[in-house]
Amino acid sequence: MTHRVEMNRWMLRVGMIALALLIFGQGATEVVQAQSFQSDTKKVVVDSIQVKGNDHVSLVKILDVLPFKKGDEITIPDDLKRAELKIKNIGLFQDAAADSHANEKGTGVVVTIQVFENPLIEKIDVVGNRNWNGEKRIQVLGLSLPWPFVKYTVPPERVSEILTNYGIKKGEVFNSVQFQKALGIDMTGHCSKMPPSPSICNEYHSKEYVLFDIASASAGKVVHIEFLERVVERVDVEGVESPYKEEAEKLLKEMPLLKPIKISELQGNLQKLAQSVYFAPLKDSDLVPQQGSTPDRIVLTVNLKVNQILDQAIQINSVKFTGNRAFYAAELEHKVELKPGVVDNFTLLKAIEGVHRFYLKEGYVMTQVSKDSIQNGVLTLKVDEGRIGEIEIQQNGIPTVSITEKEPFKPIPLPEGVKPSTSTSSDTSTSSPPDQKTSPENTGDEDHPTVLGSSDQNNPAVRFFQDFSKFLGDLLGTTASSGLPFTDPKVIAKQLAIKPGQYLNQFMLAETYRKLLDLGYFKDVNFNFDAKTPDGQKVIVNVIEQDKLGDFRFGGSVSSEGLVGQLSIKSKNLHGTGQDVSVELDRGILGKSVITWSLNYESRTMIEGSDYFSVNFYNKTTNEKEPRSHVLNRVGGEASLAYPFNDIQLVLGLRHELFTKEYDDSKEPAKESGISSVLSLTFNHDNRNNPIFATRGGSRSLKIERAGLLTGSEQFTRLQTTLIQHFPTMEDQNIALRLFWGWGDDLPSQEQFTLGGSTTLRGVKPMNSSSIAYLNAEYRIMLEPNFSIALFADFGSDTSNLDKSFKLKKSVGIEGRVTIPYVGPIRVAFAWPVTNKLEELKVEFGFGTLF
Repeated sequence: MTHRVEMNRWMLRVGMIALALLIFGQGATEVVQAQSFQSDTKKVVVDSIQVKGNDHVSLVKILDVLPFKKGDEITIPDDLKRAELKIKNIGLFQDAAADSHANEKGTGVVVTIQVFENPLIEKIDVVGNRNWNGEKRIQVLGLSLPWPFVKYTVPPERVSEILTNYGIKKGEVFNSVQFQKALGIDMTGHCSKMPPSPSICNEYHSKEYVLFDIASASAGKVVHIEFLERVVERVDVEGVESPYKEEAEKLLKEMPLLKPIKISELQGNLQKLAQSVYFAPLKDSDLVPQQGSTPDRIVLTVNLKVNQILDQAIQINSVKFTGNRAFYAAELEHKVELKPGVVDNFTLLKAIEGVHRFYLKEGYVMTQVSKDSIQNGVLTLKVDEGRIGEIEIQQNGIPTVSITEKEPFKPIPLPEGVKPSTSTSSDTSTSSPPDQKTSPENTGDEDHPTVLGSSDQNNPAVRFFQDFSKFLGDLLGTTASSGLPFTDPKVIAKQLAIKPGQYLNQFMLAETYRKLLDLGYFKDVNFNFDAKTPDGQKVIVNVIEQDKLGDFRFGGSVSSEGLVGQLSIKSKNLHGTGQDVSVELDRGILGKSVITWSLNYESRTMIEGSDYFSVNFYNKTTNEKEPRSHVLNRVGGEASLAYPFNDIQLVLGLRHELFTKEYDDSKEPAKESGISSVLSLTFNHDNRNNPIFATRGGSRSLKIERAGLLTGSEQFTRLQTTLIQHFPTMEDQNIALRLFWGWGDDLPSQEQFTLGGSTTLRGVKPMNSSSIAYLNAEYRIMLEPNFSIALFADFGSDTSNLDKSFKLKKSVGIEGRVTIPYVGPIRVAFAWPVTNKLEELKVEFGFGTLF
């Protein structure tokens, strides 16, 4: 089981009371003062405003934040208190005092504001940012010389750049608000859980160095900052004795000690313990951090429990399994390495380690083995493969739906006072997380918190921009970032690759993660596991709603044909209903200026029970080479409706388009046009054990298309089928086969199949035909989780004239595949076409998986 360890829980904190008081203490007092306004108030008109004490801060900066200006009517003393609070919230002043007196020359008052500036920064002292090569030496001709290369977790230049960006530099007035942002600290004076970017804490945490913290900071003429770049001093294993302790220490031998450690490195090493056959699953409480020999060192104590199958040594001649569903018992028994004799618990665990590792490699990370019975020296082990009893969907940490076999979709009532956030809601009282207090003091822009007075609220320009912003948010779906559930849970449930009654598999969790993120609705997806119930394991799927769901892009330039460029407007998850709309316009040059466009709509909730429904309208123009060089223009629309039937997906399709072909040569005809109206039916079935790197199972697809049934269009029939199968060999290796056959009757050139190229026969020149067949055979080797290679042999042929001729095209080669976050799989194939001999090497690139 992969245990995600939240190291933020373990961070040892060192107090920063002085800095916290400097940054936050005044604000707390001011809030109390603001809430204690005198009841004796009166309204007056401001004749003038005088500011004193601002030796280095411009008058404009002060006047800009005031809640009133010359000529405004204000309430005394309330608005004076607000003015003081506004000025102090800038961060440049230790204190501010506002007063008023009658204007002898007018009917109003003169407002006088006395400010007390923070000191000018004379020096910035940063300590604790270590050069980790500082103690390394190089021996040259008997001399011990310093290591010539430096190694900083975050270079000092970057630290200085961040501080400077926030105005923390020599010669500037110290700004406590900007100082807090530059450090990325919270109210306690330590790194916040989600530090802003850019900030020093974020710079470390974004590189996965989550043990980093701010040890101390002081402000004044000299700004002093002390970094705490924590390291793991040692790992102590407790709770087990020899020989289990030696096994644990062996698993932890690669743990980085006394040097910077990333959270992924820490998790990876602890994961070895969590997935070991020798120990019970780890819990957070089993990991105890303690102060090491110095403040920047941590001693991590791991409390382990033995995976106890046998209470005492017994005579065992053979081992059998029961309860296994994923694999045959004979397949498991073959992996047991046990000599008959008296066997204790440790020896048994060592004997079934191959079985345990086999389950892990196949993705069954929750598998547990226990003693069932022992008869005549035959030990029967009961296998619990981690049956899923319940799936709970959470949105931003708020439970919304429970899914079980008995109740496939049971909504969970939201906490009292919380309503789903939709971009159509007009109730602003629940558009914030329930723990977020809304008050005049925490509204306004990020740098200078502002209070909108009545005059601001009534300003027509302000109202216009507020209304226009809301209109764009409603139109483009950009108003989802309230912290509350926004997306219809049915949309989330449809993307789950796991379901109750199945056995928990990490590959299906990864597929769920991919499918949910591919929607574009969510920033992240987290999985958690509650205690087992009688029905099985409870799996929690928590999605973090995306902040921005709309996108507007434009780019263009001027050419000899006029303006060329692209315009794109996209809106995802309209009002949380799983509906996507996009409009794209492109004006380019294909011999002459052409305009292409598309209007796309897709819904995952419009038709009950369906996987999706989509409608697309388009105008496409492309250059084609077969049968003669020509420009092909296609204008039309298509619709698809996908329904699940058990393990088979049925897709109904309709496409209607007008096409025009303008030939470049002087042959007749110079122009050809027609109509294609096509009905299609597709059957899809997929039972791969791992969609990313399958070693078992496969996928099958059959598509039938018929044109001319509904209108007087071109008449043709097209069939295509794909069979894919995977066979396991050695660990992290497999054989993969794909067989494709396509056949068409009276196909127009634009409807023909393509044989050759990076997606069919690698290294073979593409050609079109009304009937083709090909076979891809690969031996795949995974070298790293995101990198694999494949030795391949491709065979294919044009099968449209088998009665006259048959020519088999072949190629062999090797292909490298790397998966890049946010980009996906990228393939590079080195292929050699084969005729009577090996032809010249061809290099081809491709995006996405081949099969």
